Amino acid sequence: MAFEELSEIDAEVRHVILLSDGQTYPDKYESLVTRMAKDDISVSSVAVGQESDRALLADIAEWGNGRSYFILDAARVPQVFIQETQIASQQTLIEENVRATIANSVELFKGIDLGSAPPLRGYVNTTAKENAEVLLTSEATAPILARWHYGLGKTAVFTSDVKNRWASDWLTWAGYGKFWSQLVRETMRRDGGEEIDFLIERIADEAVVTVNALAKKDNYKVDLDPKMEISYPDGDKTVVSLGQIGPNTYQGRYPIEASIESPYGFNISAEGFDDRSLSLYYPYSDEYRLYPANTVLLGDISEKTGGKIFPDNEDIFEDYGENAFIPTQLWPLLAGLALVLYLLDIAIRRAPWFWRTFA
Repeated sequence: MAFEELSEIDAEVRHVILLSDGQTYPDKYESLVTRMAKDDISVSSVAVGQESDRALLADIAEWGNGRSYFILDAARVPQVFIQETQIASQQTLIEENVRATIANSVELFKGIDLGSAPPLRGYVNTTAKENAEVLLTSEATAPILARWHYGLGKTAVFTSDVKNRWASDWLTWAGYGKFWSQLVRETMRRDGGEEIDFLIERIADEAVVTVNALAKKDNYKVDLDPKMEISYPDGDKTVVSLGQIGPNTYQGRYPIEASIESPYGFNISAEGFDDRSLSLYYPYSDEYRLYPANTVLLGDISEKTGGKIFPDNEDIFEDYGENAFIPTQLWPLLAGLALVLYLLDIAIRRAPWFWRTFA
């Protein structure tokens, strides 16, 4: 499964860490791992405990051009994973002089002469997300600066350094401070003071879009007919209308599905107002979310069943005088006893001294 998933991913580093604490059924591991190595997917292995198949895991790491680890304490697993991640990430570090080239001229660069910027002394070689807007690149077209929408906000990534390792020459560049101040302002979520209040929230598998509109001097805008253009992760678009639920308050509910590809885009337009756009990122379904414990419900269940909520350790194993009967198969014991008696009978029959002594 890991091979199939990674084969479809375009990344600078594709690495698998195999963890096992027991014996493994024989299979064609060598051919599979060798194919992964030929596709530039490395494999490291971690054997946990004395019962692990250390020999096989060591072979898998050798076939996969990775590293093999043997640990007795499972608490060391996170440390091994961190070490493997650090080793794998070293393959993406490009430490050489590189000039940042504008790939997409945007308002962010207004008043900044990037052509006069000194070269950077290194960067992390990576691949841009499909929905990312690449703003600066290296001579090898690797992204140096990229940004994209995440939920209701924005995210920006600068793959070089901001300190004196890779950006030592940038620290003395006249445009250094302005570059970062404008990048931060462009990335921050801002309230532009528009007269239309546009809000999106996800409830279960629906996107709930609410629009509140006010005319000048906080008067209600009449005859407003807002239109909503929804952009789906697969690239399809559709235009829908919002229903009025109150004075100049409009709302619509639209079904959505979890998608790791790109966010849903929502663009609102109405006569007399500037268009506004927001994104909603829905990478996984609610069953994978971590919610706090419902202590109220747990308390009700404990009260109605005569139990306790947050019991002490000794209360957890208290049987409260109740017994449980577990059927046990006796035939193995009886068969073993019959076998012993059978062998004893044969031995007695074939021992003449027994009959002379007790006859």
